[in-house]
Amino acid sequence: MSINKQELIRRVSQRVSKETGAVEEIVDATACKNLRISDALMLKSV
Repeated sequence: MSINKQELIRRVSQRVSKETGAVEEIVDATACKNLRISDALMLKSV
């Protein structure tokens, strides 16, 4: 099952009782961090 970013933000916002803007910032920061880790692992394996 996949979920789009807006649906994820909506669900998390409801669950933690926070505004969607705050949740979106956290989701974006987490995704960015995960991409950097993924890039670093790919470079390490080369």
